Amino acid sequence: MGDIYTNSMLKDWHQCRRKYYYKYEKNIVIPKKEDNFELGKKVHALISYKLNGFETTLLEKTASEDVLKHYKSLLKSNLLSLPPVLVEWGFSTAIGQSADRFLGRIDAVFYDEINKKYIIADWKTGMNIPKIPLVDIQAQIYCYAFYKCRRDLKLDISPENIIFKFIQTPSLQETVLEFSAELLERFEIEFLNAISEIKTYKFNDIPQENPSCKFCEYKFLCFKN
Repeated sequence: MGDIYTNSMLKDWHQCRRKYYYKYEKNIVIPKKEDNFELGKKVHALISYKLNGFETTLLEKTASEDVLKHYKSLLKSNLLSLPPVLVEWGFSTAIGQSADRFLGRIDAVFYDEINKKYIIADWKTGMNIPKIPLVDIQAQIYCYAFYKCRRDLKLDISPENIIFKFIQTPSLQETVLEFSAELLERFEIEFLNAISEIKTYKFNDIPQENPSCKFCEYKFLCFKN
């Protein structure tokens, strides 16, 4: 029986061993203000209803101005002129030949018939998007998972048929990762190496690796003395 990993887990691992230890090994949950996530949740919900073909008139009438600002900007995105293949798609896929698995949820996948590309879209509301998706764990895992699940999705595709886009609202600024067979192999090796490190890492005496992480929710555990 393998273990379950998410893009957040691998991001935290690469960011700080202490944070990973507190969050996933000790299961210490630090409460966060729901306001920080409420906007994104509402915008994601509204756009997913729209992409699924549901009537959204009443929802739009009752949405706040802030939600509508981000939502209406997405409606102007060129992506929404393409047919959605998947919306709020939850995936579970093996990592290489191991028993370990990635779990996650992709905002939407669109198909560009002209260029024969499947475009994985991730909406980012009110925050900066990663400038270089090539080195972003989320972009890497989402491309990898979509390709690995191609048979379940009944798609005859190669890695070169996949593009990942971060889309910031309301500016519609985009950053792009073009997937490839070379990146598929490279990412898989990096994933397996990181997981191997996690499984063998000695958490008994974790060094304070990031003394400048003043915004980390676990800083009071690291620097309480």
